[in-house]
Amino acid sequence: MPELQEIAQSELDRLRALEQPEYEADQLDPTYFALLEDQIALLGELGDAASAEDPAGARDVVDEAAALNSQAAAIATAYGIFECAEGDGGEEPDASPPSAPTPPSTSPPDISTASSAQAFAAAANEICADSRAELTELSEAETEEEASELLAALIEISSEEARRLGELEAPGAVQTRFSVLLELREQHIAALERVEESLLADDRAAAGEALGEATQLGAAADLLELELGFNVCGTDPVDEIPNQNRVPESDAHSEKPG
Repeated sequence: MPELQEIAQSELDRLRALEQPEYEADQLDPTYFALLEDQIALLGELGDAASAEDPAGARDVVDEAAALNSQAAAIATAYGIFECAEGDGGEEPDASPPSAPTPPSTSPPDISTASSAQAFAAAANEICADSRAELTELSEAETEEEASELLAALIEISSEEARRLGELEAPGAVQTRFSVLLELREQHIAALERVEESLLADDRAAAGEALGEATQLGAAADLLELELGFNVCGTDPVDEIPNQNRVPESDAHSEKPG
């Protein structure tokens, strides 16, 4: 455990030493660093439980670490640092005194060579292809009313797509990343719904803020989908939702929610 703590601490120190982007909106969420600190502390607690041959205590520590790992993985994936999001925090430990956990993988697994992963990706792409076919039937918005209708249709199609994807059973090698993807999609849809609500209330500032959030979440989901082999899902089919007439001038550059 002390060796694992040393490795994890070195990673945290090196990440913190990186020069952050100038604008706060582009910077890595500082919550990520706090979550890593908490996980490093839990490694020490897990070592203590192992030394005391306390499987119940070890289980509690592992459960807490798994929750922290899921939060950290979601932040890392949204930011695009996929290798930092790798690692296993969700398996049930056995009742015997814990042994040292396997260090996290340093690179994403190669899912292209696994037949089960290929079938999984193919099923996901088929679902997304159906959604893309529906989206291509939508007419381009030229008025505020049409933009509102188009946004509502996009939310409905995206929600149904997310529901169908959630019914798929992911292979073990990609379960963690797929769970993060589903969470990103839920957050993305929620952000689009806030855009819709803000437009109905004629609150341009709130609409622009929600659209910017939806854009970031959509982009993060697209990247993760491509990593998983969801080549159809990871392609953004929408150019502009809603049109710029309904979004503040300063937020018009946030082109598409993904």
